[in-house]
Amino acid sequence: MTLFVYRPADRPCVKNKDSSGIIWNQTFPDETAYSSCPSGYKGVLLRVCVRDGYVGKWGRPDYSRCVKEQLQNISNQVDRIQSGLAVISLADLLQEMANATESIVTDDQLTVGDLGSCVDIISRIANISEKQQANISTTETEDFVSTVDYLLNADSSDKWASLQTGNNVVPAASVMEAVSTFGKSVVKSLTTDDLRSVRKNNIIVEFRKSPPGNIYFPFISTTSTLQDDFGASLVMRQETITNNQLNERETVDYVATYYKTLSDFIRVDVQETGLVEGQRLASGILALTLASGPQANLDPPLELQYLHNEELVGERTCVFWNFSLPNGGEWSSKGCIVVFADVTTTRCQCDHLTNFAIMMSPYTNVNNAHHKILGIMSIIGCAISITGMAVTVVCHLCCWRSVKSDKSTILVSMCIALILAMILFLAGVEQTSNKTICTVIAVALHYIFLAVFFLMLTEGIAVAMSVLFVFSSSSKLRYLLPIGWGVPAIIVGISTGATQLEGYGNENFCWLSVSNSVLFAFIVPALAVIVANFIIAVLVFRALFSTRFVMNKTRKGKLMTAVRSVAVLAPLLGLTWIFGVLSVNEDTVMFQYFFVIFNSLQGLFIFVFHCLLSKVMRDAIKRKIPCLGLSAREKSKLGSSSNRLKTNPTSETGVSGTGKCLPGPTIDSVTAFSNGGYKIEKNGKDFHPNDNGVSKPDTSQSEFKQNGIGNLKHHIGEKGTYQNKINKTSKHLQMNTNSDSGSHASGSQRDSLSDKSDRFKYMQWTDDGRTSVSFRAAPFGGIRKPPSNSDGYNPARL
Repeated sequence: MTLFVYRPADRPCVKNKDSSGIIWNQTFPDETAYSSCPSGYKGVLLRVCVRDGYVGKWGRPDYSRCVKEQLQNISNQVDRIQSGLAVISLADLLQEMANATESIVTDDQLTVGDLGSCVDIISRIANISEKQQANISTTETEDFVSTVDYLLNADSSDKWASLQTGNNVVPAASVMEAVSTFGKSVVKSLTTDDLRSVRKNNIIVEFRKSPPGNIYFPFISTTSTLQDDFGASLVMRQETITNNQLNERETVDYVATYYKTLSDFIRVDVQETGLVEGQRLASGILALTLASGPQANLDPPLELQYLHNEELVGERTCVFWNFSLPNGGEWSSKGCIVVFADVTTTRCQCDHLTNFAIMMSPYTNVNNAHHKILGIMSIIGCAISITGMAVTVVCHLCCWRSVKSDKSTILVSMCIALILAMILFLAGVEQTSNKTICTVIAVALHYIFLAVFFLMLTEGIAVAMSVLFVFSSSSKLRYLLPIGWGVPAIIVGISTGATQLEGYGNENFCWLSVSNSVLFAFIVPALAVIVANFIIAVLVFRALFSTRFVMNKTRKGKLMTAVRSVAVLAPLLGLTWIFGVLSVNEDTVMFQYFFVIFNSLQGLFIFVFHCLLSKVMRDAIKRKIPCLGLSAREKSKLGSSSNRLKTNPTSETGVSGTGKCLPGPTIDSVTAFSNGGYKIEKNGKDFHPNDNGVSKPDTSQSEFKQNGIGNLKHHIGEKGTYQNKINKTSKHLQMNTNSDSGSHASGSQRDSLSDKSDRFKYMQWTDDGRTSVSFRAAPFGGIRKPPSNSDGYNPARL
């Protein structure tokens, strides 16, 4: 006896007559009402009164226990056959079952109970066929496959979902197992080299007794072209069978099946498999069963290919149904790998047999519209980028004497590498018709793209050295260029040697494959360069913003300085690739657009910030092309082209690294040093060059200290003697002048001051070790030549 206790406030579900004409009596919350199944059905119908606070609301009727009388009669016949109480023809039973399911599905009368009963019946029929010794005819095979086809109708998806809810055994797994079991019985009835193929709307099955050789599904001589009704194919190599000691005189009996819609009805539970939460099946299900022979540890592995109706852009996993797991099995990826994947095709290899599918990760999944837009943007951006970099290279080569420096050399090298990389990628990545040519293109792309990254690294090193070591004057190209061009060659050489060119190019693209991890030979070095350049950029920005020149700016001025610095350095250092790291799924599709825009337009940004907006380049072009017309003042500012300033790559003003007194682009700059805002200490008191009303220090009497980058401390004596206060050393210095005649010091020779110039724009002392210190006239009020009666080389007064 059951005792129910109700709260006085509970309001029951009122008596109700549903759309099927079933009457439901009053029921209190949390209780289940029972009723007879509709006419023509056997069983009991259930409906729960769901509690909503104190109020009861009717749930949906549960028809899972209502089964059509026709199906119930077939189930009873199967019971009698299994118990040995009746001898019924399997052919008659299969025909009756096929007719019943066709009628039910066609009339849209399939209930959850009907579906569950049908799955149970075909599973038991398969077991009966396995025990019988009689041959199975073509008609019986057609009836069995037709029954399964009706159950896999796409309109039945809600019934499958309801049947799976709360069921300890996965119903779809029972169907796959039944088809495999029945198929083994069919192939026993075949003669050697006989093929029995049944093709329906939702399932395709091939039964074959084959002589030893390659197994193809669908059964065609090659899998390069799939038939129209196939979305997948598989191949088992003859070596796989012979390596597993199958007698070559024996036949290979197999059943190959393709389920078009079953993947829509089967759950994805990752608790026991280690798969990623949220993955979904993105293909039909392929199955291969051997009546005898190897089932696991296949060598070479089974090869599978899937063609996708929709473009897939995301991480894919090859999975199989593991029947050994509890409750009828679960999806697992053990023993399967993806060897190729693009938006329409996925290829896998598995070292065992069962039912296979493609699992789609929720990450990096961009819908079709976004994918097409991004592709078009990439092509247009690359075309613009190639043009911008070509113009940049031409401008630098035409004005090379005026812009020559470590930075410019590396910049031109990087532009050339990027141009070659983009042209080769656009023109050659899909040239797959010739395997040899495709492999060569893949190797070349691997090298040239790595060269681009390592040239970005050398650019970052050059920038860091010029900013963090202001007075380092010697060229570092003999160390940097071998890094940019040589290290990629070593990486590619090791990769090609280790893989024997396997993974360089495939049937779809002339690029690196993920099959043997050869792609990591590009990804790992590229990411290392991005990280290194990011650290370099942080150090450079930190040094820049620690200078007095920037610290004295307003907040808006600091912001503009930061924006300009990022705009100048980001294209050179490849920092925009960070957007590629952030673009991990469609929720962050914005970053994918940023990634495509900034990287495909990298060449345009280089042209704009390092050519179009560069005053050094503009002045050089004006001087190179007289028709542009320079004013007298501009010509006076520019000076001789042979005495161009070679300085910090991040600045157009500063310390010369050549031992010459060279003109800068302007004479009204705030400071002489590239880091700007340095201070001078006189008698322990700070003195800034732009301070008004302060007595200018005398170089023969004063001690100067550059605060910020370098922290150089020096004393210039009356005869031009440089005394380093850090290591207590002294060197003889020479003062170079920048006169209109262009005279300058060379070696240990001293030039006399030019009589043609009454005012020097720059002054520089140089020692024998090529160390140089440069001052600009503007912040100090001008440098004048010493009196004619001076003894030797008096330093100029500032």
